[in-house]
Amino acid sequence: MRPTGVLSTLTRNTLKRSPVTAIVLVLFVALSAMLASSAGALLVTVSGATDSLMRQARSSHFVQMHAGDLDEQRLNQFAAANNLVEDHAVSLLLNVDGAAIRLTGDDTDATLAAGLQDNAFVTQNADFDWLLDLDGQVIDPEPATVWLPVYYQQALDLHAGDLLTVTGGGFTHELTVAGFMRDSQMNPSFAGSKRLLVASADHAALADGLGEFASPERIIEFRLTDASAVAEFETQYRDAGLEANGPTVTWSLFSLLNSMSTGITAALVVLVTLLLVGISLLCVRFTLLTSIEQDYREIGVLKAIGLRRADLRRLYSHRYLILAGGGALVGWLLSFGLTHLLLREVRLFLGPASHTLLTVLIGVVASGLIVGVIALTVRRILVRLEHVSPVQAIRTGVAEATSPRAGAAAPQHGVGRRWRAVHCPPRCCSACVIWAADPACTRCRPSSSRSRRSC
Repeated sequence: MRPTGVLSTLTRNTLKRSPVTAIVLVLFVALSAMLASSAGALLVTVSGATDSLMRQARSSHFVQMHAGDLDEQRLNQFAAANNLVEDHAVSLLLNVDGAAIRLTGDDTDATLAAGLQDNAFVTQNADFDWLLDLDGQVIDPEPATVWLPVYYQQALDLHAGDLLTVTGGGFTHELTVAGFMRDSQMNPSFAGSKRLLVASADHAALADGLGEFASPERIIEFRLTDASAVAEFETQYRDAGLEANGPTVTWSLFSLLNSMSTGITAALVVLVTLLLVGISLLCVRFTLLTSIEQDYREIGVLKAIGLRRADLRRLYSHRYLILAGGGALVGWLLSFGLTHLLLREVRLFLGPASHTLLTVLIGVVASGLIVGVIALTVRRILVRLEHVSPVQAIRTGVAEATSPRAGAAAPQHGVGRRWRAVHCPPRCCSACVIWAADPACTRCRPSSSRSRRSC
């Protein structure tokens, strides 16, 4: 039988003997490639969407929260004299207890107390730190309306047209939900505060009517000429002794908060991917070892007729590379659907997230890495083929139970005695080479030193 015929026979036999194993291997590789590609695409897309939202909203580079009186004249003088300041603003927040804010609608009747968020009514900023609608446009709220964060839309299943009622100290003010907005600074659930956008007239009415039931707080915001100089500017702000009765937040922290929830999801997907890759490697290992044991006699025939070691390794490696490559291709194609599902929340909170060439390339690279890891594992296992004795394989069809180490005592006469043909001197005839492992052979016998055999 020609070598190519034997190779084809071995390949068909492998698939016929263990179709379930082949399917399982392809399945695990496909799942690994799908999750790895989706995780990579998710991280890249979230990073780009976060940066796009913050630039579109012109987020602040430096924010100082302050509860108490504020000397705006001194603040303006500091901003005017500082070369790092591009623009600055002061916004007034009216913090209202979530239990005093009730939302009612066709399918809704709840307060904002359950969210454990600090809720503050604000007005739209003039020049930066804009609150955007779901189309990315700067919102100009109408009187008697309120725009709520998308966080509440998702958490409470709210709809435009629902009624928001604020009560406190005998005062009641009703607002109609006009829509939902993206807040580049307080958008994610990890942010402990949420801004509710209203018109200036409603903001003033709430401040007058709620009185002590509303806690005023100011946001002192700065846009810098150099975003990388935030640390330097913070030092200058502290040295100037300006108001700082509250937390300080910078651009980098806003970016981290916006991407954190999706980042955690991506991290979990990566962990599951690593688990699946590990299972795939175990599957490859046990399947390949079993296949070598079953093909032991055929391997001996191939080595006896002169098939090179590289060709023999290629026979087995190609089989598993085809299975792994097919699984990776299927997983990569399926990752587009999974990525679309995973990006649903990203599109809601951060805006449209398009599939770029980079996300596609990341999926290809991730799938290729999985196939590469499997290929390396197969290569390491196939080192065992170099120790297969053609004579032993042809005669018994099974691997040797033991392999004497160099320097060990020669086997005694009797059952289980094995002499390797490779130890015969070159003058041995072909018949001796074939039967050298047979203890009954009279032409090959141990020499007196037992270090080699002679004919």
